[in-house]
Amino acid sequence: MVDCMMKKNKQWLVFTVLFIGLILIVGFRYFKTTGDIYEKRNVKDNPAEKIIMTGGKEYVAGHGDFHTGFYDVQVDKPTDTNAFKLGKNQSELNKSIRNENRIYVEEGDTVTLTPSRFEPLIFKNNIAVLENTIGEFQCGTELEPGTYEFTIEVENENMELFFQVTNEKTNNNSLEQINYQQSARLTIEKDDYLLISGLDIDTGNFKIIIRKLAE
Repeated sequence: MVDCMMKKNKQWLVFTVLFIGLILIVGFRYFKTTGDIYEKRNVKDNPAEKIIMTGGKEYVAGHGDFHTGFYDVQVDKPTDTNAFKLGKNQSELNKSIRNENRIYVEEGDTVTLTPSRFEPLIFKNNIAVLENTIGEFQCGTELEPGTYEFTIEVENENMELFFQVTNEKTNNNSLEQINYQQSARLTIEKDDYLLISGLDIDTGNFKIIIRKLAE
C-alpha cells in the first residue's frame, strides 16, 4: 500500500516537473518573439526575411514564411491592409512585426516586405528629405540627438502627418500633427524613437523635410 502511494507520488512529481518545464519553454519562446523584439533591432540579429505578400490572403507572423522582426514595406499601387495604408510607390521603413501580428492583403494587391537595414537619415546642410516614405527611426542609430523641425510638401492638400517621439524607459511621449501649411518641432534624445505616420491610399506624392536646428 505504502509502495503504491510512493509510486503514485513519484509519477505525479515527474508529471508536475515536465508540465512546468513545458510551460517555461513555451513562455520563453513567446517572450523571445514578442517581449524583447527591440533587442533585435539591428541588421545582424533582425530575424525578418523577405516576403512578397499577394492578395486575398492573411499572413500571420511566426507562421510559415512570415517571420517576426523589422521590415521595410513597399507597394507599387494604392494598398489598404488592416496593418497599414500606403499610396502608389510609397514605403514604410523599420516597421516592427511581432509574433501573431496579422496582415490581410486585399485581392489584386501585392506587398513587398524586406528586412530593414536601419540606415541613417542623410543630412546635407542640416536637412534630410524623405520622399514618399514614412517609418520609425531610432535616435543614436538613424538620426542624431537634437531638436528638429518638420515640414511637408504634398500633392493632396488634405493630407496630414503625425510625428511622435517615444521612449518607454524615460516615458517620453511627444506628438505633433501637421498639414502642408504647418510645421512641428521636436527634441529627440538618444534611444528615443521617432515615428512618422498618417498615410492613406489617396495621399499622393509627398516630401518630408527634416531640419536639424542649431543647439
